[in-house]
Amino acid sequence: MFEDGKGTMEKNEGTQDGKVAGAQMVTGEEMEQELKTKYPKIYRVDAELDDIEKEFTFYFKKPTPASFNIVLKNLSKKSLAAMKQFTLESVVSEQKQWYEETIEEYPALAMSVGQKLLGLLGLSDNITLKKL
Repeated sequence: MFEDGKGTMEKNEGTQDGKVAGAQMVTGEEMEQELKTKYPKIYRVDAELDDIEKEFTFYFKKPTPASFNIVLKNLSKKSLAAMKQFTLESVVSEQKQWYEETIEEYPALAMSVGQKLLGLLGLSDNITLKKL
């Protein structure tokens, strides 16, 4: 898994700390190039949790409007579960297991990441409305 945006990633499934036997390590730049080839639209999300001094780098595919509709439907009932599902649908398969483990440990991270992904679909805080 990714250790950080400038670090390394295992090319196979495993743990974040690289303790998988026979795992081939590649640089973050090399892996980003591979991901760009595999996924037509890919986005990198860097998350820094200041209070616990942890940093994470995740890669996501662009969310689909269908997944956005599901989030809207479930957001008012179970907002955290809706955001977890939304982000899990968009994270690249190479990081899915690690991302899932990470948001189990830090559940609010799914909300923060989900907000960024919703921005790719047009959600913005920079919209103004004025009565004329």
